[in-house]
Amino acid sequence: MATVTVIHDTSDAICWQRLASAVLASEGAPEHAEMTLLFADEARMSELNEQHMGKSAPTDVLAFPIDETWRDKSLAEKPKSTPSPAPPTLIGDVVVCPEQCRDADGIAMRVVHGVLHLCGYDHAESRERSLMLDLQQQYLEQFDFS
Repeated sequence: MATVTVIHDTSDAICWQRLASAVLASEGAPEHAEMTLLFADEARMSELNEQHMGKSAPTDVLAFPIDETWRDKSLAEKPKSTPSPAPPTLIGDVVVCPEQCRDADGIAMRVVHGVLHLCGYDHAESRERSLMLDLQQQYLEQFDFS
């Protein structure tokens, strides 16, 4: 299963770690995949949003994909033998602002949403948005994050 590192330890860190790992596994991420889940306050989130999205206000979640090629590799035929352990695939980082979420359900939604962005989903167009939000809801119902 993928390794999820949670930064800014919260009492629910293991819960969010498991949720992110489960979504990655369901999306076919390699077992040696790694991602970081960071929890930031509104001030830091506002800085990140300005720096990366050009918006000078805090937001609820940001995703920073690093290696998007794993998605194509997971669809390719697997070799019959594995010569040696593969190096980690650094999938990316997700930053969540708990202050922008009402409760644990809201945080869970943002964690799943961010991980789906790392998996290549987007919501720029209505068709993409519908697919991503439907998938997000399925994962929230499928995985017990409490």
